[in-house]
Amino acid sequence: STLTGIYFYNRFIEQTATKNNLLKDTHGQYYTWRHGNIYYTKTGHGSPMLLVHDLNSTSSSEEWRKIIHRLEKKHTVYSLDLIGCGRSDKPAMEYTNYLYVQLLRDFTKEIIQEKAAVVATNMSASSVLLANHMDNELFEEIVLINPISLKELEILPDTKSKLMKRLIELPFIGTFLYNQMNNSKKIDEAFRTKYYQKPQLISSTMEDIYYEAAHLNASNGK
Repeated sequence: STLTGIYFYNRFIEQTATKNNLLKDTHGQYYTWRHGNIYYTKTGHGSPMLLVHDLNSTSSSEEWRKIIHRLEKKHTVYSLDLIGCGRSDKPAMEYTNYLYVQLLRDFTKEIIQEKAAVVATNMSASSVLLANHMDNELFEEIVLINPISLKELEILPDTKSKLMKRLIELPFIGTFLYNQMNNSKKIDEAFRTKYYQKPQLISSTMEDIYYEAAHLNASNGK
């Protein structure tokens, strides 16, 4: 009975979180990558610029929606949803820093096809730096916004985090825990304590977009 209740709760969250269809894919296209289909947009004219959003389960390229219109006046702007995020595929696999390094390298070489300026935020900064270290022909210049501390990235997973990872990976219970960690109240708290200096600037639509991104594809982004 408990498992049945959890199953229907997870289905309810999936359906209600995505019912508004805020993350439409009609304005972009898909790059067929070897690990899944990657959603991206291409706008503007000029020197190429790649925008890489933050790396967590609520993130997507919508993070850049208000700045793209300014950048596209002087640049050809590419903005993608990283694998496991947003409208891109969310395969059941191990997500590592090097996986995103491969995606950035392949996307730049196959889609952009020339050295590009790249702008990355927070967690994705480490993947951009490692990609550039492994292939210095990828990026013309790098801009990092609120990059995560490299010292923080050096911390190895402890027993508690390993246990949480195993729990989250469970089909029903793991998805239930994930849904609790990414409910609308938690996302609103993140906007008020991490994302915005001034709470009055927070958009309820943007919060809904983050909430929907977290639960697309049956919450497989967990």
